[in-house]
Amino acid sequence: MILFMWYETTFAPKERLVTLTTHGDLTAERLIEMLTKLLGDPRWEPRLNTLVDHRNSSPENFSLNDLNQVSQWVIAHKERFGHG
Repeated sequence: MILFMWYETTFAPKERLVTLTTHGDLTAERLIEMLTKLLGDPRWEPRLNTLVDHRNSSPENFSLNDLNQVSQWVIAHKERFGHG
């Protein structure tokens, strides 16, 4: 089975907001890729408010193992995320 997920990142500096919108089949690998690119974006600041919108995505094949993989990655990088 081939799973396909894509995402969009939108920065709204005046609102101090970044919105991550996902589409397609959620996968741990693509979510971690999305977050890695976010943290590497020069517009990213740890105190930005962050909204992750999965309304256009399917969690059908997203397992507990996937959730654990993403959550462990976020925990490992929590200092770079800040409290936004």
